[in-house]
Amino acid sequence: MTWDAAKPAGSQKIRLSDEEIRANWAALEDALARNHNFAGTLGGDAGEHTVVELQDQAGNPATPASVIGLYNNADKLYFRLASSGTVTEIAEAFPSGTKMLFVQNSAPTGWTFVSENNDTVFINQSTEGNGATTGGSWTISGVSVDGHTLTTSEMPAHTHTGSFSGSGSETGAGGSGASVKTSAHTTSSTGGGGSHTHNMTLGSSWRPAWVGVISCTKD
Repeated sequence: MTWDAAKPAGSQKIRLSDEEIRANWAALEDALARNHNFAGTLGGDAGEHTVVELQDQAGNPATPASVIGLYNNADKLYFRLASSGTVTEIAEAFPSGTKMLFVQNSAPTGWTFVSENNDTVFINQSTEGNGATTGGSWTISGVSVDGHTLTTSEMPAHTHTGSFSGSGSETGAGGSGASVKTSAHTTSSTGGGGSHTHNMTLGSSWRPAWVGVISCTKD
């Protein structure tokens, strides 16, 4: 069907114009129905958009004064404010290729799951160029415990047994006799008073408290 504003001709007799009028109405209805709800009968939603399609432009089209134009140019969407001539690109919220983490078990619509950086935690880098670099491991190494020299108060209470013997004689008013003499003896000491260390065992499967996330890339 083709719309022809020249039909029916002004010289055409009304009784002969019926088919041309109907053909023009049908062509007009077909055009209006594209991306619109236009069923040919009046309704509450008649004429409403079903989808918005913009013809791809080869440049920035002109718009009337004080009008904001919305158009597509080379697969990019733009606003143009005619009064100022300002053209602004409507960028996607997340450009294609953006990588993000999601706390869920499947990729959102418009994103693709990528298996990378598995079983790792993340560190905020101080230099932009260090983004996406990796390092470290879950194995804990280089852990040591300081030595410590025990003080007297820290030692368990204990005694030392010493053996000694001696003999002598004693003369007194009652006569003389054998006696045993006692004297203080010091036992020999042992140990060098050095420090000591404590062994520590850590499991290599240690993990902090965690929540699972998935890496995804914007389509």
